Amino acid sequence: MKKIIFFMFVMIFLVGTISAFEFDNVKVYDEDKREYTITNALGLGEDIARVTLETPLNFIVPRGYQKVAEFTVENYDDYVNAFNDMEFYDLKNNNQEFTRDFDYKYKTIIQVPDYKTVCNEDILGNKTVIKTNCIQEQIGLKDKVSWEEINKETGLLKGNITIGIFTDVKKGDRVEWIPTLFGERLTEWSVWTESLNVDLISYYKLDGTSGIVIDSVGINNGTNIGAIRGLEGIINNSFNFTVNISNRVEVPYDDSLNITTDTISISYWIKPVSASTRGRVIGIDWPTGTYQVILPVTPVKPSLVLGNSTTEKGFSINYTVPPDIWTYVTHTFNGTEVRGYINGTLISTFSHTGNIKPNPTGNRGISIGAMFTNVWEGYNGQLDEIGLWNRSLSASEVSDLYNNGTGITYTNIFPELPIITLNSPVEAFTTTNQTINFNGTVTSPAVITNVTLFIDGVLNETNSSGINDTDYLFTKTITEGSYNWTYESCNINGCSTATTRTFTISNFIENTITFNAEVLETSFQSFELNITTIPSILSIDAFLNYNGTRNPSTSSCIGLNCTIANTIDIPLSILESENKTFFWEITAFDGSISVTTNTSNNEQNVSKIHIETCDATFTTQSLNFTTYDERNLSRVSPYSFDGTFDIWLGSGSIKRSNNFTNSSTTRELFCISPNATYFTDAQIDYNIGENSTFYTTRNYFLQNDTINNISQDIFLYLLETDIATSFILKVQDDNLLPLENHLIKIERFYPGENLFRIVQISKTSENGKTIGFFETETVDYRFIISKDALILLITSQQKIVGETAPFTLTFTIGENLGKPWKTLENLTDLQSSLVFNNSNGLVTYTYIDTSGNFSLGTLIVERENFSFATNTALCNMNSSQSSATIICNMSGNTTGTFIARGFVTRNTVETLIIQIIFIIQTFIDTVGFLGVLLAWFLILISSSAFKFNEIAGIFLVNATVIFVNIIGLVSFGMLAISALVAGSIIIVVVMEK
Repeated sequence: MKKIIFFMFVMIFLVGTISAFEFDNVKVYDEDKREYTITNALGLGEDIARVTLETPLNFIVPRGYQKVAEFTVENYDDYVNAFNDMEFYDLKNNNQEFTRDFDYKYKTIIQVPDYKTVCNEDILGNKTVIKTNCIQEQIGLKDKVSWEEINKETGLLKGNITIGIFTDVKKGDRVEWIPTLFGERLTEWSVWTESLNVDLISYYKLDGTSGIVIDSVGINNGTNIGAIRGLEGIINNSFNFTVNISNRVEVPYDDSLNITTDTISISYWIKPVSASTRGRVIGIDWPTGTYQVILPVTPVKPSLVLGNSTTEKGFSINYTVPPDIWTYVTHTFNGTEVRGYINGTLISTFSHTGNIKPNPTGNRGISIGAMFTNVWEGYNGQLDEIGLWNRSLSASEVSDLYNNGTGITYTNIFPELPIITLNSPVEAFTTTNQTINFNGTVTSPAVITNVTLFIDGVLNETNSSGINDTDYLFTKTITEGSYNWTYESCNINGCSTATTRTFTISNFIENTITFNAEVLETSFQSFELNITTIPSILSIDAFLNYNGTRNPSTSSCIGLNCTIANTIDIPLSILESENKTFFWEITAFDGSISVTTNTSNNEQNVSKIHIETCDATFTTQSLNFTTYDERNLSRVSPYSFDGTFDIWLGSGSIKRSNNFTNSSTTRELFCISPNATYFTDAQIDYNIGENSTFYTTRNYFLQNDTINNISQDIFLYLLETDIATSFILKVQDDNLLPLENHLIKIERFYPGENLFRIVQISKTSENGKTIGFFETETVDYRFIISKDALILLITSQQKIVGETAPFTLTFTIGENLGKPWKTLENLTDLQSSLVFNNSNGLVTYTYIDTSGNFSLGTLIVERENFSFATNTALCNMNSSQSSATIICNMSGNTTGTFIARGFVTRNTVETLIIQIIFIIQTFIDTVGFLGVLLAWFLILISSSAFKFNEIAGIFLVNATVIFVNIIGLVSFGMLAISALVAGSIIIVVVMEK
């Protein structure tokens, strides 16, 4: 109990320490306030932030780049990673999740000029006061909302901030957005719906045949003065006007008509008569007018006239409206540009800036068909479907309003379908339990008719309780396999279907997967999967499917817990970096049947490795090739270079290859990327030119060498053709079989430097042969034979002499002696000898080390075993004296082949200095089968004494058998000899009686 209390105390004490982590954040939602409170430390810590939705739960927005949501954040401390994720769900497409670019912006207030309208007042004859010559005068500054983009990487500072979500709204959008803020997924918010009705001030269908002229938005109804009603329109009825000012519609003043922003849209269907001239379509009377649409004097080109603080300006669409035909016209202004559309197509654009001139309070509202007083402003023709927006319509919206020539009319009735939220099981759910509990929440603005569970597209069960805003549960027993499921819900407006999810009932559960998320191609990588099986499973078999290639896995189980492991070389990447998919195919056997199930997919990022000519991109130098004359060591430049390089990081089953050809170069520099230690194979051909005959073309091989960011200088040597003699170099084993892919390093001795230089490296073909070029008879060479960086033979220094054509040098490689066999090395300041004296059985190792770095001298003698067993150690003797003789006494040892090796250790580095192989044999080992024949010959000769005396013959045969056994010609064994002697005595006794 004390431990529990102490643990709780420590956890509370650490609350402040771990508050920066998000895994322990929790959320609480206040539905009335539409407000989330985020708290850390599993709700035991301090409040992190309070987040409140400011826009409606169903926010109606226009098309185009728009603000689709607004919320305020009361942040109690600086928070770096506040913005985590955003999910979008298409409610019109089965709640299908999709992605869309969006921006977080914060709300700020800027100062802009503030104006008032100043007018002259004129008194008419009937004592009516009107305002004329109105202008705008700046009276100071006013606040204006501005939205600035948030840097999500820097997070949020302590304090209050209003945040908007901005995105490109598409036609027909009905989108649920779910943000993840402060590490918490906020699921109670919210939906945006795209609509043409956003910022719609008034819409006149002009369908009525009597009474008021209805504004379908419901704010600005008008009075018909003389216009003819009930004529056939583009949709239902229309109004017909004449040039008489008594044919018009008047709309009283309302603040909603006083557009003072910098955006406006006016659209209408127009059908002028053939004699149409100048006329008013819709607008506010001048001189107090701020916006209007007119048809100027012939040609009839629709014009939008806008007023600002000092003047008015008209923008005529470059299109003549034909008579007696319905034409759809739209004018828009977005603050910088006026656009004119005809029949849904953009025709004209004009640059224009500034807010629209405000309408003085108390003046007339808008009029349709004519001005209030000027007869010459009367329009002659029909009008239908007139709309006025306090925003600029997008081209897509204008096209929708045109609707291929049939038009659309205003409506605010949109069928609301049920909203379905699937709770569980989650997407890609896997379980071993065959009982599945399906859970989904259904809310609806209308009465719910039913909720139905579908599995694999087939109706499974329906709930018709009709309960709104609740969880609908279905419990099912399902056999093993993979399935999909969803809910469908209906109300009086129709049906909606949730996003389809998948689930799997398996005979195992994935627990953990261990692998490196980012790797390099060709590297050797491990993958490990831990699963828990069901009790009925007796065994499992698995394959790792990596990028489509199946790799057998190793499996081990303890109880129900199984570990599946693989190690593979990573395949090559096509791109500089790409994701490769992998999963396991697991076959489980329960004693009667085997079932194969695939695990979930995982991705590993694989990056390409490079060996390239060094340049501005590849700068990590690893190899530097220069060429010299073999005889005088002078630089040969330029020269031709043709090379193929393979590099890899793992076991070598997968390699990255690159070819390089340069017909004239002074040096070849190669760089690696990324910086690592690589294995490499290479074949290089070089000369002073592709067609040169002055030098003999030579080759140079690398085999299982390593390269890294420490640059290696490799010298390539050329021998003049006139003095070069070619030899066949042959490598074979001790059974005289050819050895393929063995490197022969040809080293030339330079007496003036007292050192060897590698002048050529050749590689044997399948017949164990290759070609080398030499300066014969006068120069000393030696050869080093290796395979995969393991040295197999080092020859002594010798001159090369061609005796019989074709000139051939043959190298015979014995078996690898294994540990602790090492290659012989020449050490300076050292004299040594190693001998075996067959007469006394002593192995004597003598050395004198004058280097000053001596640590230890060692003699090791072993009997060689020609089976798979390791050699038998007989002596392992040391001396710490820098000059010593170490003796191993081999007397008393049986016959066999023995290896003696002498070592010297300098500064902890042990070096094999000298080695001998010797054989200890008995007389019978020497004479072999001939000794057996000789033994039987002597026995036959002694038996000839029977001819003269039987007893003497018996005695001589026994003596001869004992003699040949003693000298080792034949081994009869003591039992056989004893039996022979006893039998002979009995025979002699009998004969005497």
